[in-house]
Amino acid sequence: MYRYTTPTITLTIDDIDFSTVSLWRVAISGKGKRIIKEYEAGDSAIGDDTLLVTLTQEETASMSAGDVEIQVRMKLSNGAVLATTSARVKLFDVLDKAVI
Repeated sequence: MYRYTTPTITLTIDDIDFSTVSLWRVAISGKGKRIIKEYEAGDSAIGDDTLLVTLTQEETASMSAGDVEIQVRMKLSNGAVLATTSARVKLFDVLDKAVI
């Protein structure tokens, strides 16, 4: 993933029936900056077993290059709240640091 770009992150979450999830919260955190993306049931970003998270140029620019952690929390229709383990990805810098 690169700063100043608009990446779409595909998250595959095993062992969960997506039809039972009413709310998704995705936290992306790195070097003191945290971005939260929230999705409700029926959102076009939610597939049968994947969640597509798209970031803006401004969001990726706000984070420093280096390791970034991603974690998902889900609220089920019965009120239970679950979380995934966090995954670590690299955020790389770019030479041209401008939002275009």
